[in-house]
Amino acid sequence: MAVVTLMEALTDRECKTYTSMVVSNPREIFDAHTQTIDEMEYKVLVETKSGDIGFRNVNGVATTTLPEFDIRRFTPAIANPHIDVDVVLEDMMNSNPGAAGQMLMKMKASVIDGAYRTLGKQFYYGKSNNADGYEGLVNILSCKRNNGGKTPSCDLEFSAGGTTANKQSSIWLIAWGEMNASVIYGGGIGANFSWSELMPRLVQTANGEATHKWSYLRMYPMVAVSRPNCIARICNVESINDSKLHHVLAECEEQGFVPDCIYMRPAILETLRQSRTATTPTGNPAPTPEDVGGIPIHTTMSIQRTEAVVSGLTAI
Repeated sequence: MAVVTLMEALTDRECKTYTSMVVSNPREIFDAHTQTIDEMEYKVLVETKSGDIGFRNVNGVATTTLPEFDIRRFTPAIANPHIDVDVVLEDMMNSNPGAAGQMLMKMKASVIDGAYRTLGKQFYYGKSNNADGYEGLVNILSCKRNNGGKTPSCDLEFSAGGTTANKQSSIWLIAWGEMNASVIYGGGIGANFSWSELMPRLVQTANGEATHKWSYLRMYPMVAVSRPNCIARICNVESINDSKLHHVLAECEEQGFVPDCIYMRPAILETLRQSRTATTPTGNPAPTPEDVGGIPIHTTMSIQRTEAVVSGLTAI
């Protein structure tokens, strides 16, 4: 099945205008396979044991190993950003409808910019980013560690060796798709950022009431992972090089998946570039890396550089 990304789903002209005005760059949200469902819960069968076949002699019996599955339930969070405009400001700008429209557009773009940043951070850090939000990849990996051994325990979490407290970052390797990792939008409402009409409301202030007009949008996002081995994480990253990344790519392939993308902070990508500079024949600066082993690298500000040191992981 073809991967449908958020950018492909954003067909509304006004919405694309907002998107072109935002500053943040949560590539994981733009790249993700997305799906809109009517329900407020997403249930998926997660394979915990692979099926297999046996061979037999004539009149013999072959042993067939049946696959085993767990039912995973993913629930969305309520995201309900809005804009709020004092009617006095609106009146002041009514003489110039173009300026009024531009003001509203900028306000909406700013809110969507913040929404993108929040969705991006929540995608990775989940409940530790916002306890009222949806589960992120960190929570899902935690489930892998603590579900009775039915799925691999930390098989695809590694340590790059960083030791400075609260100065670490991560690199994520992700396979997208309905059978891998997805961003799901519940309640039949996608991520098309369709704003409601401007509506009047009374706002209580220190000096009494003021009349505002407000507009809102809503969505119910969640992250779903349909099989255990479609995400990998390198923790304790202060710098990275090709040797470590190729080691992790090989481990991913050993576990049965090839990532679609590698996600890291721009500053971490710069350490990769510097490591390549040191090995160029002339010693000249290497260009900014675009891939590792053919897997594209996407930079994102959603991954933090203030993570704690994670212990007990396989060193690379």
